[in-house]
Amino acid sequence: MTLDGNGAVLLAYPIALAVTCAATPLARRVAARTGAIDHPNERKLHRAPIATSGGVAIIAGFYAAAVISGAIHQVPLRAFLGLTAGAVFIAAIGFIDDRIDLS
Repeated sequence: MTLDGNGAVLLAYPIALAVTCAATPLARRVAARTGAIDHPNERKLHRAPIATSGGVAIIAGFYAAAVISGAIHQVPLRAFLGLTAGAVFIAAIGFIDDRIDLS
């Protein structure tokens, strides 16, 4: 079976969804064990403590879809590494913000 550009994109969506949904409970458990929990205060909208590691699950889903789609389209390694560098940078800023409240 071969996939054209549209088929690869349509395949990427359910892959990203499945991996993200599978990784979310794991990220929540890791957050509870490591203390990566955001507690409510006067600046927060949530009323109960929530895990701050949900971004990890989203990145896992994104990369699962990117790897599959990149393999189908034979994306050059250099382009994929550029995408990875940008995503890691954004994820690191989010992680730091969650831990030390940059905003």
